[in-house]
Amino acid sequence: MSNPTGGRGGVACYFKNELESYISCFKKDSDGHYLWLKIDHTIGFEKDIFAAICYYPPISSTVYKVCNRLEEGFPYGNLSKDIHSFSMQGVDDFFVVGDFNSRIGDAQAPEAYRHGLSRDSADKKTNQFGLPLLDVCNANDLIICNGVTQVHY
Repeated sequence: MSNPTGGRGGVACYFKNELESYISCFKKDSDGHYLWLKIDHTIGFEKDIFAAICYYPPISSTVYKVCNRLEEGFPYGNLSKDIHSFSMQGVDDFFVVGDFNSRIGDAQAPEAYRHGLSRDSADKKTNQFGLPLLDVCNANDLIICNGVTQVHY
């Protein structure tokens, strides 16, 4: 849906009806920016897999007017804490997807370079959400897949 002052964003996650008994909502972000889905291992995996489905409105959104934009980790602090909590529990089978409204140009998290991945984004711009997203990736050894063009061995 859209309104006269601009559009509304979001992300969707679809799965087939026959998978419904294997997929459940594990946790919702208190700020409403993401939810974690749990994909039960009985679907055919060795372990359960978790997926964070995220939507962060653009920095210009009125949703942030009540937030302290200077707080550490803004706007991805809760997500980073969840990922860290998973790591502390030995859970490493997860992925994070969605729209972060973050622009990082050609930057990439160091973990990608350790795996021989390079990144070339058509979007060369950065924004205020870019560095915080890279901080989450760096702190949790995550790789940004958008724009990955080549694997070097």
